[in-house]
Amino acid sequence: MAATIIALLIPVILCGMRDASVGTDVAVYAFWMFQSACVSSFGEFLKNYASEANLLFNVLTWLSCHPFGSFALYLGAIETAVIVPFYFAARRVSKEGLWIAFLAYALFLLPVSLNAMKQMVAASFLFLAATYAFDRDLKRFILWYIVAMLFHQTAAVGLLLYPFIVAYLSSYSGTRLAGGRKRTAMALLLIALFAVGACVLYFGLSWLASIKGSYSYALDNRDAGLDNAMLVLLVFVTAVLLLTSDAARAEDGLKGADMTPLRVMRCFLCLVAIGCLAMQLGVIAQNLLRFGYYGLIFLPSAIQLMLCCRKMPLGRLVVAAFLLYLAAYFVHVYVGGGAHGVYPFLLSEGLF
Repeated sequence: MAATIIALLIPVILCGMRDASVGTDVAVYAFWMFQSACVSSFGEFLKNYASEANLLFNVLTWLSCHPFGSFALYLGAIETAVIVPFYFAARRVSKEGLWIAFLAYALFLLPVSLNAMKQMVAASFLFLAATYAFDRDLKRFILWYIVAMLFHQTAAVGLLLYPFIVAYLSSYSGTRLAGGRKRTAMALLLIALFAVGACVLYFGLSWLASIKGSYSYALDNRDAGLDNAMLVLLVFVTAVLLLTSDAARAEDGLKGADMTPLRVMRCFLCLVAIGCLAMQLGVIAQNLLRFGYYGLIFLPSAIQLMLCCRKMPLGRLVVAAFLLYLAAYFVHVYVGGGAHGVYPFLLSEGLF
């Protein structure tokens, strides 16, 4: 227990002690919300910032600013709200290989949480909600889904997680041939839904831009699309899904717990693949690519399960390959590319 607490505290302390220049959105809204919270009453702050952030993020902001008024405590509290639900979700998935999940998180998603703070809190709570879908526990899923929504409204897409996971698990309930056909049908349906959703988002934003000028910024600031780093990740995920296809077919019709490591891992990888595709939404509007994080949040535990899954061919080698790729991703995207404004990592007193 002591080792776990220390492991959780290290990223929280580092994130809390960072300079206000680390993480693009710190200067965009976090610093100003902190200053306002320090001099406002609870009710006044919630009223003034109701349009700036969702209810629970505003509550977290005000509570972490009182009574000490410490910006470091505020930033640390936000990272705590990301990493604690992530820990409990990863632990629910498997008590083995937690260090793998946290290492993958540190390389891949920790820098994102320094910038897209509200959304990463919501993503972690959605990850926790998803673990209850495997138990078909709708009440607890809805509970944590609502918590995620109260941190960021884009978490609304997470409502699709429950039917997706239940449908995925049901594909194992028949014969091998029937299970294969169900999963193929699900893949085609997801591609169709993604295409329709992208069209709806584009035309919806176009209409909003015609009546409100602020939405034109989102359309005018577009991303080039799927970059090489995300393309490599999509290839990795596809390769592992193909590598484990025979083992998955062997589990068709097998009675037992739904949360077998192989089933959960493949389900998580499907969600990661959807996240990679969702990053393509940047060609419509740059901020829309952030929907991809609701799929990418499952990658660390997918890698964790690769180590735990006895039926996975070359499991340890695949885990090592994924971690090496994430290390290269960290250097290429966050250090070299300057993504999310997290490099150079400055502490409040100087350079880290």
